[in-house]
Amino acid sequence: MAPVRSRLLLLCLTIAAADVLQARAQTDSIGFISIDCGLPGTASYLGDTVNVTYVPDAAFIDTGTNRNISAAYVTPTISKLYLTVRSFPNGTRNCYTLPTANSGHKFLLRAMFKYGNYDGLNRPPVFDLYVGVNWWTTVNVTNADTLVMAEAIVVVPDDFVQVCLVNTGTGTPFISVLELRPLKSTLYPQANETLGQGLVLVGRLSFGQTGIVRYPDDIHDRIWLPWADATKWDNISTTQRVNLFEDDNIFEAPSKVMQTAITPRNASKIDFYWVSEPQPKDPTPRYIANLYFAELQLLPTNVVRQFYVNLNGKLWYSKAYTPPYLTADYIYNENPLRDNPRYNFSLDATANSTLPPIINAVEVFSVISTANVATDPDDVSAITAIKAAYHVQKNWAGDPCVPKNFAWDGLTCSFTISSRPRITGVNMSYTGLNGNISSSFANLKAVQYLDLSHNNLSGTIPDSLSQLSSLTVLDLTGNQLSGSIPSGLLKRTQDGSLSIRYGDNPNLCTNPDSCQITKGKSKLAIYIAIPVVLLVVIASVVSSLSSLQLENRRFTYKELEMITNNFQRVLGQGGFGYVYHGLLEDGTQVAVKLRSHSSNQGVKEFLAEAQILTRIHHKNLVSMIGYCKDGEYLALVYEYMPEGTLQEHIAGNSRNGILLTWRQRLKIALESAQGLEYLHRGCNPPLVHRDVKATNILLNSKLEAKIADFGLSKAFNLDNDTHISTNSLVGTPGYVDPEYQATMQPTTKSDVYSFGVVLLELVTGRPAILRDPAPISINHWSRQRLARGNIENVVDQHMRGDHDINGVWKVADLALKCTAMASTQRPTMTDVVAQLQECLELEEARGGEVNNNFDNDSSSSGRYKGYNAYTTSHDQYTDVSPNSSAFDMEHNFGRLPTAAAGVLRVHGQDIPDSKAFISIDCGLPEESSYVDPVTNLTYVSDTGFTDAGVNRNVSAEYIKPTTSQSARFRNVRSFPGAAPRSCYTLGSLNPGSKYLVRGTFMYGNYDGLNRLPVFDLYLGVNFWTTMNITTPDDAVLAEVIAVVPDDSVQVCLVNTGAGTPFISALDLRPLKNTLYPLANATQGLVLYSRRNLGPSLSERPVVRYPDDRYDRVWTQWMEPDTWSEISTTEKMQSTASLYFDVPSAVMQTAITPLKASNNIELWVYVEPNHVYTAPGYIFILYFTEVQVLSSNATRQFYITINGKLWYPGPYTPQYLLSDAVYSKGPQYGFSQYNITLSATANSTLPPIINAVETFSVISTANVGTDAQDGRYFLL
Repeated sequence: MAPVRSRLLLLCLTIAAADVLQARAQTDSIGFISIDCGLPGTASYLGDTVNVTYVPDAAFIDTGTNRNISAAYVTPTISKLYLTVRSFPNGTRNCYTLPTANSGHKFLLRAMFKYGNYDGLNRPPVFDLYVGVNWWTTVNVTNADTLVMAEAIVVVPDDFVQVCLVNTGTGTPFISVLELRPLKSTLYPQANETLGQGLVLVGRLSFGQTGIVRYPDDIHDRIWLPWADATKWDNISTTQRVNLFEDDNIFEAPSKVMQTAITPRNASKIDFYWVSEPQPKDPTPRYIANLYFAELQLLPTNVVRQFYVNLNGKLWYSKAYTPPYLTADYIYNENPLRDNPRYNFSLDATANSTLPPIINAVEVFSVISTANVATDPDDVSAITAIKAAYHVQKNWAGDPCVPKNFAWDGLTCSFTISSRPRITGVNMSYTGLNGNISSSFANLKAVQYLDLSHNNLSGTIPDSLSQLSSLTVLDLTGNQLSGSIPSGLLKRTQDGSLSIRYGDNPNLCTNPDSCQITKGKSKLAIYIAIPVVLLVVIASVVSSLSSLQLENRRFTYKELEMITNNFQRVLGQGGFGYVYHGLLEDGTQVAVKLRSHSSNQGVKEFLAEAQILTRIHHKNLVSMIGYCKDGEYLALVYEYMPEGTLQEHIAGNSRNGILLTWRQRLKIALESAQGLEYLHRGCNPPLVHRDVKATNILLNSKLEAKIADFGLSKAFNLDNDTHISTNSLVGTPGYVDPEYQATMQPTTKSDVYSFGVVLLELVTGRPAILRDPAPISINHWSRQRLARGNIENVVDQHMRGDHDINGVWKVADLALKCTAMASTQRPTMTDVVAQLQECLELEEARGGEVNNNFDNDSSSSGRYKGYNAYTTSHDQYTDVSPNSSAFDMEHNFGRLPTAAAGVLRVHGQDIPDSKAFISIDCGLPEESSYVDPVTNLTYVSDTGFTDAGVNRNVSAEYIKPTTSQSARFRNVRSFPGAAPRSCYTLGSLNPGSKYLVRGTFMYGNYDGLNRLPVFDLYLGVNFWTTMNITTPDDAVLAEVIAVVPDDSVQVCLVNTGAGTPFISALDLRPLKNTLYPLANATQGLVLYSRRNLGPSLSERPVVRYPDDRYDRVWTQWMEPDTWSEISTTEKMQSTASLYFDVPSAVMQTAITPLKASNNIELWVYVEPNHVYTAPGYIFILYFTEVQVLSSNATRQFYITINGKLWYPGPYTPQYLLSDAVYSKGPQYGFSQYNITLSATANSTLPPIINAVETFSVISTANVGTDAQDGRYFLL
């Protein structure tokens, strides 16, 4: 998040309670809301650190408890603001509601958090903060004495704004202070409702100040922190007022801030930077920077202050800049900066400048999305009034519908792109409602389903409910209502637009002959056209089922014969009998479930399903149209689902031969999950389906999913029960929860388990129980394979690779969580819906994304395993067919967006940053270090990283001049002795982030034995590779790309009895998490080879850091007898930067065949080891056109692997636009892979390729011992 401890300038500022926020006293400004959270009573007070009136928070929130901070943190100088907090131990989301008077205005929101160990637990929490329905930031309180501040600038669309604290499971949310400040709509134009974005403060600094500046010096009460560095900068100041430009309505920098500035001491430039800090909900942060300038000295005519403003080594402002005298000026970016790990600003004096640069202040913001829109305000007002009228104590906090995973219990909402969410269903049954039916229900204009049944409501039924034109079901069963049914509602029932349920209201008059009519008015005849209350009675179950009420159309058996054409077309069969296709009089298709006379099961379940379907309504649940009880015949009539069951589609037996895509599967999974979530959360009491399976998920003509078959469903009371007691086990083998099997007590988590099996079916295309050859559950089968990181052999091949492998992993991982043996370890259906929604959004966004960030490279020597290569003639592969694809791939292509016009020109490319690199020269003497002349990286001794092994020098005969041999290859750390495993520990990492780890090994006969060893490498607890040293004078590199689960990772050398392990160098490089998507939490990539094809553009044949910002090692590959080498010095643009970020220095060179009629062929030989006897391989091919082609010239070619088309169709590289074609999953089953590029018949030029990477796949699914346990053991 963006706390006050700013990330600018390596700033580790923590606002000490002793001296925080000092400002001159003055009266409050109109429009400020200043809340002391947790303050008891009603009395307000004048702030002791700023002259603003603070009030208690009771008027703004009705949840939470007031607490005082621990006495240990109360000091004489602490502000009164931080003595109390409001804590929220209950509920997922708790919200403050602040009035804003008018909608569409811009505001500054600020929240402050001082833990002060108020709960005595000494556990500072982490929780999320939302502004309205949009995520604001994650509040991470690191210790009890730290004051954390979060500030946002947003446009508020309504006449109120909510600030919500969300419990994320890592501590109880709390808050100390909440402030709202109105801003002019012209201020901070980057906070824009049209763009759907707001600004979150990263840092706001006033250079040269000695104290904090805020209100009244800043009329908007922004907080400007002082910053000065006497060792680097000189402070300058003035007492004269610094004015704004007449038309300045963008930032309105305070004169107090602009009256001070800094200039560099003994230098000609000012440097400052901040580091990008991704968060789980904001993995690719975007930034806005505002730089403020004013000249404070009256300069003679022969004195000039002029400088360039650079960002990451590139010109940011379009020309040399001179600050105006005593006038506040600014430079800012309109479009967010992104994709850089660090942002380095530099103010550099020009050659003509006689004075160094100057700067007065800076603000940095991250950009958040405010695109989520809140529920319709009229609906919000109505449901809030209902909440207040009945003192609802459920999780009714924040917006009723948004975000979806925080939606209020019992509400159903509609979501469309063109309008705000609307409340379409209200289920408040069994919630203890008392009093009259609130008139506010009539203000829910979009409501379709209103269930107020089984409460203690009294009084009459409001006639205003008849004005709800969308209302189709009104359930008032089981109350104490009196009077008669209003005429407006009766009219609606007569025309068939409304179904009313009103049984068990003893004082409600439903008989027209007995109702008392007001004097002067005629008697009102009460007729309900469709049967409203009907008893379905079967002789054998009359006593137990006589209370069943159905409000749907009643069919005779003869009518069923007519609409099914004498039961001609069978749709399916179950334990109750057959399901038939039918056609109603108006042409509506239906499904008729007819109970068979010979069936020994299904009567009770049949009636249970009928009863359930009369009271539940959801878009993802099959709806009942009517029923038949005609003598001994019993039937239910449903909406027809023409695409049949999900199981038919998974098995490839759909009625029209449709093969489901991954996106369609995700959509079906989400819709099915939403239906189950409604049963669990939207029904009162909740319902457990108990027979969730692929055959009970039906699809309509649009492939929209609906849950069906509720015959086994059971209800339980949330307040008193955690499960349902049953006498028999029901469900379908393969789907039944093992915990339910053992206890005979199903819960909602039983449905979650069954749904997890359905998810596995969707991923794999296999049934719940496989024959392999013995019967095995899909759960067990999938876990075995996924544990080995082998997802592509799990994924349904019918999808033909049209999926993002990370998205498939997410769903597979969710399925495994759903099918956990213990129900307590399974998510809720609400959690499942939220995760599937995220997966679907990612999949829908896949394919067209273009990332404009890439960088370059240079390097050092080393021997890699490589390819074999040669060329062949075209006609060797004349049988290539577009339908013969044996490999899964994706081609991401797009052009960079053009720079937007604005106040300045922003070059968003960042320069390489090596601060997070770990570079170790193994065997280097303790406390020694040096700068590598090739990469300019600092290598250090390994003493602090391992406590095992001995330092040894390589034999003198293998030491070469430093110009041709890196210093890293002059010494090693050797690990003789009995210990089978010796490990390095690399720390200070970000858990869950992706890293490149590289070991380098040059034997050099360091031990004088001339015995080349073989040993294993492990990354943590997972096998990495076997090191087979074959020559004493070659440097062998081993590299792996993996996600590191903890804040450290171990690299272990394991003695296998074939020689003493040793190591020359060890490198760790952080990667963006989007890079190399096939490296994930359970799967790593081991480098086979990384080749830069074509001529070398520098003196060294290897491209490395700084040209490659991640310090990948690209070795040159030339075959002058086979290939022509071509190159360019032009800079590249990139479409591959999101996944691979290939360096420009690599893409500037390429090869083509010497003979234009030949192909390019690359051979990769499979290299098994004792762990991976049949390894899987990943291929990444890089292309760009480096020559300007004439209008009649064409370069077009096919890409095949082992004679099968890999890329679906002919491929044409784009000029100076680097692109990648790559595997979407590992390839298995061959002893070698022949990659062929062959020109098409229409091509006038031969194929081209710039670079290639190949990886083998390893499993990283083994998890290490708990990190804390490991640390304690070491102590």
